[in-house]
Amino acid sequence: MIAFDDCTILNSCSIVIRKSHQIIFSKKELKSKHKDKIEYLFTQLNKKGEVKYRFVPSNIGNASLRIVNELIENTGVNHVMLDQLANTFKNEAVEQLVKYNAKVEKDFKTIQKSENIEEIKDFFKKNERNLTKQKNIPENDDLSIMQAYADYPSKTEKILISHDEHFWGYKDLIKQEYNLRIIEEWHCHKLIE
Repeated sequence: MIAFDDCTILNSCSIVIRKSHQIIFSKKELKSKHKDKIEYLFTQLNKKGEVKYRFVPSNIGNASLRIVNELIENTGVNHVMLDQLANTFKNEAVEQLVKYNAKVEKDFKTIQKSENIEEIKDFFKKNERNLTKQKNIPENDDLSIMQAYADYPSKTEKILISHDEHFWGYKDLIKQEYNLRIIEEWHCHKLIE
């Protein structure tokens, strides 16, 4: 059983850069460096007839903005130039990701996020680690994903493909305590090889 966080799903999309912004980016599209790996996994799972899972409700607007900001940051574009067009470009890019999400939504079965997260939150507080990119303790949304997935009935191993350090930064503890195997987005293609 394989589930994906929202950011990983969004990282399978290429953002088209309109001509007026191509002068800043020197390219026609922005895409995650892991896009091909994620697409490869999606294709292989579809060929095998395996169901892909995602979590709802989701906040695609926030996840989209996070992805857009990361993609822009990874270009190394001069911030002075970018600031002049940032809002326009970001709004267009977020809109593309939201539309993409609506298009691929039907390709995933959904797992309802859990509202019962107090116990799992306590677990992470007791086992706090220093993370490099995010706050040390997973956010409530991440906790609701973990709890929902841990509670979801399955006869097969539960695997979560994630872009989020809150998952892969604690992957050994999550496996030990909740029997969820976390695979970093950039290693997802290895599930099929």
